[in-house]
Amino acid sequence: MAADLDRRDPAWPDVLRAAEPRLTVLLDGVGGDLPRALHAMLEPGGRTVRFSGDREGYDEADREVVDVLGPAITSRVAELEKDALEAAADGSRVPFVGTVHPLADAALAHEALEAGRAVGKVVLVVGR
Repeated sequence: MAADLDRRDPAWPDVLRAAEPRLTVLLDGVGGDLPRALHAMLEPGGRTVRFSGDREGYDEADREVVDVLGPAITSRVAELEKDALEAAADGSRVPFVGTVHPLADAALAHEALEAGRAVGKVVLVVGR
């Protein structure tokens, strides 16, 4: 797809439709209003693969929703969390830090998160 979408622009659905008139698959790892709006734009027979855990507000009459999170994963959350924490502790799994801000700039960091401009982890540092 060759379109720049800005979810803050009220015309984003029209921009998306112009660039890609036939939407058939949505991968939803976020949940909330944006994926619900995109789900509603899917072609009849389209499919949303949902791994966000968000369960409300998806019309499934002619657009299937496939949940990837379920008993097979949710029953393993404690095990997966333990593995992730051990890997973080031994350095074999390191999160991507996108930006580091002094605590005094917390409002700016928060604005970047809300506006969708933040990539990776946003870190606030005390005493910088």
